[in-house]
Amino acid sequence: MNSNFIKFLRVPRHFYSATDTLWAKMKTIGTLFLLKILLIITMITIGFFLENQFNIYVPKRIRNPETADVPIFIKFLKSVLAAPIFEELLFRLPLKFSAINFTMLFSLSAFLVFYFLKFDISIVLSCSLVVGAISYFIISRNVIKSLTSNYYEKNINYIFYFLSLYFAFVHIRVFDLDINTYVWAPFILFPYFFSALIYGYIRMRYGVIESILMHILHNLLLFSLIRI
Repeated sequence: MNSNFIKFLRVPRHFYSATDTLWAKMKTIGTLFLLKILLIITMITIGFFLENQFNIYVPKRIRNPETADVPIFIKFLKSVLAAPIFEELLFRLPLKFSAINFTMLFSLSAFLVFYFLKFDISIVLSCSLVVGAISYFIISRNVIKSLTSNYYEKNINYIFYFLSLYFAFVHIRVFDLDINTYVWAPFILFPYFFSALIYGYIRMRYGVIESILMHILHNLLLFSLIRI
């Protein structure tokens, strides 16, 4: 496992590597990507073993019947492009403080809440914009901006792990929300949490564009495997 990644997990912090060569950057991202895939395969294998050897049902991702008739191109755009960009802007962009980044956290969180509650898309967008506008108005005040910036600097490790857990928890909706799912939540959500740690590391070391690209690559692989 990448030694810098291990050190980072102990004390998350920003350390942009502007001097890294393209090859070094690709090697780091590729290594962590393979590590992530290995973890997913391991978790699937454990779940398969538990079901077949001990007849223990481990919750699995469900397919939304509402998307059955959606053209594959639209599914591709949503799963491989839109979802990674949205999630990285929500969960990784705010890892570096600025008024805009902070606003995105609240605005896109509001979008998620109203979207999950199945409000009309016009209401979802309106509420997201209103929350974003209010958040930006508040955080752009000099005193509040300074206080928040100082808090970020002193507590970035807690913020990093909070956003990673937030990312994992949001993905519980891809499973049937019954008691068995909540019992198995630590197990079935761990791959999402670990993915968040990797994406966060890439974002804080290289930037949000790199974390978006890695997320897109991961979703592209899963999308391709599901379609095989």
